[in-house]
Formats: sequence, structure tokens, C-alpha cells
Amino acid sequence: MTVNTTSGMVYRFESKIPDLVLVLVITVSVGSFLLSYVALMEAATRAGIPNFLAPAFPLTVDAFLAIGTLTILRNSLRKESTLKGWTVLVSFTLVSIGLNVAVGEYTPLSIVCHALPPTALAISLELFTGFISSDLTRRPVLFHYDIPVHEPVPADLPPVEVEDPEPIIPPVQEEPDESVTIARSQGPSDRDIALVFQENPGITMSAAAEMLGCHRTTVSRRLSAMKKAGTVSIPDYLGSTQ
Repeated sequence: MTVNTTSGMVYRFESKIPDLVLVLVITVSVGSFLLSYVALMEAATRAGIPNFLAPAFPLTVDAFLAIGTLTILRNSLRKESTLKGWTVLVSFTLVSIGLNVAVGEYTPLSIVCHALPPTALAISLELFTGFISSDLTRRPVLFHYDIPVHEPVPADLPPVEVEDPEPIIPPVQEEPDESVTIARSQGPSDRDIALVFQENPGITMSAAAEMLGCHRTTVSRRLSAMKKAGTVSIPDYLGSTQ
């Protein structure tokens, strides 16, 4: 039995992409917050807010961006309306953009440079909560393969004499086609199919079939047979995976 390791490497690389995107989103969030923080603190100083209170002003404004995104996350998980969260997020994003632009020069370059940090902060916060929502709502795939174990026969039982059965002469069968024999000999075993899903949680039926070197319908049919036989335990939704 030969397993397609190339597909396994591609699948493992694809599983790392969300983690890399999450790291980039956090990096953009921190950088955008720092740039917006400096501009908002300067706006507070120009507005006459005392210097010792000016550092608190950016937190007051940009904190509502986080409040809005968390409200959207909570309401979406509870299947409730997210209108309030979006209203808070959009409103304070516009306020932050206006205050950032106000401290700069009224040139196209200055306006874009000052408007970009609060915009990027709002988008990165929304993407970050989207990752959290996806992880919380994703159903785990549990795969268990049972290998039957023969129980030992107690030693104190007396031996049972069994008469030798009459020899059975097998019927003469036509020799199968060579291509069919080769295909069957190279087909994956039940254990191979089970191990692919056990070692690659979340893998699709098509990717598993590619790794096993067979058709997707073959994997689906074998999984159904193993499930009916009671040698494998999988969620009902796995059979519908594309």
C-alpha cells in the first residue's frame, strides 16, 4: 500500500495558513493602534485636554472599536442581530478617522496616511474576531478505529473433540482479469483508510482518496461498510464531506 505523501504535505501546509494569517492580523492590529494612538493623543492635546489625561483619550476612542467587534462576535454566536455592534464599530471608526486626519496636513498624502491606521485597526479587529468565531463553531472530527482482540480461552475447560470435516472441493472459477486483480491488490485496506483520517483530522474525502491512491467513492463506500460493521466510529456528517 502506497500513500500519496505529496497530498499530505499540501494538507499540512494548508492547515498552517490560518495560523500565519492570524499572526499577520495581530501584527497589523498592534501597528495600527500605535499609529492611531499617537495621532489621537496629539488631537487631545490640541483640544486643550491636560497632558496627564491626554494618553487616556486614544483608549477612550479606539476601545469602542474593540467593543463593537466583540459585540458582533457575541451576537453572531448567539444567533442574534449584530446591528448594534456594527453601528458602534462603524461610528467610532469614522470618529477615529476624522480625528486622525485633523492633526495632519490637508494634502492627499497626509489624509491617506492618517486615515489608514484606524481603518486598518477596525478591519483587523473584525478579522481577528472572525477567526475566534470560526474556531468556536467548528465541529471536531473524532475518528476511532477498533482492532478486534480475541479473548483467551480459559485453561480449565476440557478439550472438545471435533471430527475432521469432509474435504470440500472448491469449484473451478474462471481466472479474473489481470487488470482487476492488480487494482484489487493495490487497493487500500480498512486500516489504511482509518489511519489517514486519524492522522489528518479534518481532511476531506477527496484529499484522503488522493493520498490513498483510489477514487473518492471507494473511500466513502469503505467507510460506510466499516461503520455498519462497528469497527469504526465517525460522526455522521463526515460521510458528506466533499
